[in-house]
Amino acid sequence: MAISSINWLEDNIKYAGEGRAEFANPRVILEGPVIIAFNESGESEIQMEFRNISGCVEPNILELLNRNVSTEEYFRILRFSKQIEANQCTKLEVVTPNGTFSSIGINIKHYIPNYLNNVLNFFVLTSQFEVHDKEAKYWVLPLYNLMTNFYRYPREWTHPLSISSKHVGIIFKFNCSICFIEPLEDYEVRKDELTNFKKPKKITSIMVGELRSIPKDSESLDQQVPINFLELLGLATGTEIGSPYIELRTAEGELVKRIHVEHNNPIYFKGHVAMDEFCGRGIGILLDNGQSLLHLGNSYMIATLKHLVRAGSRNLDIDEKLIHIFQALDGLCEIFDLKTQNLNQRINTSQQKKIKAILEKASRDISAIAVDDEQSRVIGEIANRTRTIPAGTARDFGLSLSDLLKLFDLADANIIEDYYQDSENRKSWIRFLSHCRGVEIHKGFLEFDGDEFDFTEINVIRAHLHDILFRLVFKMIHYDGTYRSPIQTLPKEANWVKPNTSPKMLGYH
Repeated sequence: MAISSINWLEDNIKYAGEGRAEFANPRVILEGPVIIAFNESGESEIQMEFRNISGCVEPNILELLNRNVSTEEYFRILRFSKQIEANQCTKLEVVTPNGTFSSIGINIKHYIPNYLNNVLNFFVLTSQFEVHDKEAKYWVLPLYNLMTNFYRYPREWTHPLSISSKHVGIIFKFNCSICFIEPLEDYEVRKDELTNFKKPKKITSIMVGELRSIPKDSESLDQQVPINFLELLGLATGTEIGSPYIELRTAEGELVKRIHVEHNNPIYFKGHVAMDEFCGRGIGILLDNGQSLLHLGNSYMIATLKHLVRAGSRNLDIDEKLIHIFQALDGLCEIFDLKTQNLNQRINTSQQKKIKAILEKASRDISAIAVDDEQSRVIGEIANRTRTIPAGTARDFGLSLSDLLKLFDLADANIIEDYYQDSENRKSWIRFLSHCRGVEIHKGFLEFDGDEFDFTEINVIRAHLHDILFRLVFKMIHYDGTYRSPIQTLPKEANWVKPNTSPKMLGYH
């Protein structure tokens, strides 16, 4: 039977049936009715009322439960309960009238809430519900916290799993087939609960696509369901996006399998909205390119995107935002082997020889100022370090960032370094960034009460570095559409900064 209602998505899910729990050492099997409930946040409550016990347990133990017992009987129950709680549960399976619920893996936690009753509670990290004798054609990802301006579909657009009565969504391609994202029918109500902070996360929309083949294991499923697109959606919308489960459905939309595994655990916050479908169909273009990305899905890219999104959060102060930006840029410099600089490679041979001679002379001059044996040992060590510590190497954040920008053909370092050198203070932007990064990472905050840091200047630098981080990510994921820059709210092309771009356009006045 095909789906008869556009409100087919379930956010509070319940299963009930006869269950079987298997324990490893000693081998014990408990059987009885089980009730399972998942709330919208993905949290589960699983409770078994076991009515049959087999395996290595004390005889007739079940008969002692749920009644008054003697002291001797109580200690028998206590030994049994401790044995069960200490035992590793390796499998939980529940047969319901509509299908079978089962645990995935052996990471199953359990406890007995009342030792005198025959009730056992479970917590299963990953599980699935499967309907037999049905063939899957589509995958479905419910999306936490996705809020954006959706695109009005072409009039001829239709799909058996479409839930939008307003005929709006986001269309993109994945695995050579058309996929889409649509808001739930009560999207505005859910959006209101998030924006007014009544709920930390809500399912607001769904992502749907077509399977290339029937997935036989989790690895083949991962290749067909773009879980990593959650991070890209976060980049676009300015808040972290997650999903409580994956569904597989038939051509008519009937449920075949539901895999309960939470991807991200997002808490909604208002952040920097970089793109939507009103901004040059940015999200659709972003996802179109997603499947061929070399970097997407790697741990460093996931970390970079999380820092990028959190750096735009309105809940954070300027120090917290800068720390996220610096950590993201540090990580990228590490990945591309740019954390250490060989300074000798940046100067000619003649300059290298002159520097070496100066350091050797300085070492001799330092050694000559010692006046007694104790000072001689200390000053001798200082002199030795002057001569032997490599003068040609450095671990400088500003230089690392400059090299990173050069690697990705971004002109910002040259533009702003020249601007700073031409200013009244004639300081180096590169060195100043290194100093700011060191203070933020090691101290945790910049002091704006004195003369060292000016809030307006630092805020300009923060917005510029945030924009640089966006454009670095765009280069890595081959995005060439439009976005809203943290510097200017008007839509910009991803490669809008050129060598002749004025510092004023980058926020420096």
